[in-house]
Amino acid sequence: MRTGAEPRPLDHIPGVVIAVIAGLHKAIMMGAAGNDDYQHLTYARQLLAGDLPLRDFWDISTTLQEAVSAVSQVVFGYRLLSEAIVVGIATAIAVFLVFRVIRTMTGSAWVAVVCASLFIVAIPRTYAYPKWLVYAISASLWWSYVWWPSARKAVIGGVSVAAAFYWRHDHGVLVAIGVALSMAAAHGWTREAMRRFRAGRTRRVGCRTNPRRSGFADLRHRPTRRAHPRATRRRAGRGEGGRRRARSGHGP
Repeated sequence: MRTGAEPRPLDHIPGVVIAVIAGLHKAIMMGAAGNDDYQHLTYARQLLAGDLPLRDFWDISTTLQEAVSAVSQVVFGYRLLSEAIVVGIATAIAVFLVFRVIRTMTGSAWVAVVCASLFIVAIPRTYAYPKWLVYAISASLWWSYVWWPSARKAVIGGVSVAAAFYWRHDHGVLVAIGVALSMAAAHGWTREAMRRFRAGRTRRVGCRTNPRRSGFADLRHRPTRRAHPRATRRRAGRGEGGRRRARSGHGP
């Protein structure tokens, strides 16, 4: 649950500073890349050469990581600098989102600073940047839905599941579980939660953002339109008069 008021733009300045430091730190670490760092880079080179995953080489469903590396090599050249830029940007985004979520949850900038700074101390492997990027974005989307649920965010949650799957298949499964739990936290284990989960799963981009008109939020039966009391009395009077004439044997 959220505590305190919504953070102001100036409250995010510490998060931006920590994100920049963490991004530069991980980009510099790419200067000592190991064997695993070159696996997706090799696949990226094969993509640039015209090969396709599964058809020409074995792909472990890391298609997005290979595509991002390929695009970076096209823009910045075939060098480790291109991958260092990707890792640095991904790290900065992940750290800032972690800071933002914790700042909103706790209402404390100090707690958010400490938690975001732990990422620098942990020193994770640079080739594993999709892990912290995927789950930082997903956690931000989950909590945003819990705090302010809407049909549009349900669809975005479904898109995030599809994107996580192409970073790696197990990421897609875990993100899907997180989306389901966030909807259950917002609505409980109700038909509404299941309906929104189906909307996100099928990614109905064309649905309306108004929950009452989209049919995702309001599951109560709409009240039937009642007739005006005078019209009701007139119809009752006409029906009573017809029954009297029928008993007396006179026609209308």
